[in-house]
Amino acid sequence: MKIPFRIHRSYKSSLTVEQIYQFLDHLSSKKSEIWTFKSNTYDVQVDDECFSIKKRGGSINGQIHPLVKGEIMNADFVQVSLDIKPSYSTMFLSFIVGSILLFSLLLSEKITINGVYRSITLLERTGFVFFVVAIPAGLSYFKTIKPTQDTEKWLIREMQLKPLPNE
Repeated sequence: MKIPFRIHRSYKSSLTVEQIYQFLDHLSSKKSEIWTFKSNTYDVQVDDECFSIKKRGGSINGQIHPLVKGEIMNADFVQVSLDIKPSYSTMFLSFIVGSILLFSLLLSEKITINGVYRSITLLERTGFVFFVVAIPAGLSYFKTIKPTQDTEKWLIREMQLKPLPNE
């Protein structure tokens, strides 16, 4: 079963296994600094041939970075399988908030608009629906789905990956 917005692909890398592990070690040693406080930028865990990468932090209004899980297989060539998962809880929360607002606006017979208690016209109802659907959908895209796609592009560039033809 294909899970929406999740990226699960296998790639061929032109790097050696040691170079990939050096890249992962470099990520785990990166530090971010706020005033005098230092912390790791990435949470990187490496077990045998598997690894996981999660970017830490960010601002309150910043992107929500996806979790990357990967597996390195060394046969005739170095194969890297990536599984990049966005934050489904954020998408679910924005869907729930949008749905509650949508149903409350659609089920209202009369509403106070500019201090006047009256029925909602079709144009106003359409505008409300667009506003209530577009804002959570846009936030969900720019905070969760786009960072997932950007993470895949970043890993392809940094690990010098090329998609396998059978994927």
